[in-house]
Amino acid sequence: ELGAARQATLRHDKWFLNHMAAVTDVLPIPRHVAIMIFDGNLTAASRQQLFTVAKCFFEWLEKVHGYPNPLEGFRTIGGQRSQPRVLTEDQIEALLAAATKPLQQALVALILDTGLRIGEVEDLTKENIRRSAGRMEVVVEGKVGERGVPVSPHVVEMLEALGDDVLIWKSRTGRRLRAGDLAKLVMRLMKRSGLTGKRLGPHTLRHTFATNFIINGGDVAVLKDLLGHRTIATTQKYVTLAAVHLHDAHRRFGLTAVMGLGTGKSRPQPQPPHVKVTGGVVTHCEDEWICPVPDATVMDS
Repeated sequence: ELGAARQATLRHDKWFLNHMAAVTDVLPIPRHVAIMIFDGNLTAASRQQLFTVAKCFFEWLEKVHGYPNPLEGFRTIGGQRSQPRVLTEDQIEALLAAATKPLQQALVALILDTGLRIGEVEDLTKENIRRSAGRMEVVVEGKVGERGVPVSPHVVEMLEALGDDVLIWKSRTGRRLRAGDLAKLVMRLMKRSGLTGKRLGPHTLRHTFATNFIINGGDVAVLKDLLGHRTIATTQKYVTLAAVHLHDAHRRFGLTAVMGLGTGKSRPQPQPPHVKVTGGVVTHCEDEWICPVPDATVMDS
């Protein structure tokens, strides 16, 4: 049985082939026809994902069959990727408060603690929990192969209290929960906690983990390995994102903001900055895109 990450890859490939079949069924494909694949009602994120899959496909055709790559040198499809959404401390607390059942609590805590993709969470079993020299980690099979990700002891306790001797994610009727089930559960909890707007889902928790890791002094190269990215360029965006959050915190809580210097305004009451990390993320401080269904794009980086 294929893991969730490979199942997602197959869905992406089928999605791309459907788009390509809509414009041509002949190989090789001239450049002006290849570009037509990206026409239609696509978001900027979906268009970029489609381009990524198409680029890999045409490079494979060129290498294996000698067909010229119609996208050679083609870099911009249009549109700009939106910044990943990151939860504040208050939002994290509200989300954890909305998770009233052990499975809900373990699911949210695990992703916030490790930054795992939802497909990697789905594949996780109790056999994947490893202990060595007082350290705990979960071993997952991701897009770059197998990797070990540190996990906090209290999260391990939550995981081991679920399911049976092997499986972790099981429904009340004993059915094994899949990535789609777990993703819907996270979305319901977010709605229950009062979170609204776009770019919400399990990947929001992954982005929150990664950004807080950098804010708390984590190394970007270490984060790359924790997240299972192929290149450090994918991870680098979290450095920029963390800097934005730090500048925002300074603007709201720095000396000028607190004292109201030069503004003629009274000193505002400071509020706790939303850059504090809870759970096991502090302990750890020592993508791509997933389209589960076409045009319903969720960041996966």
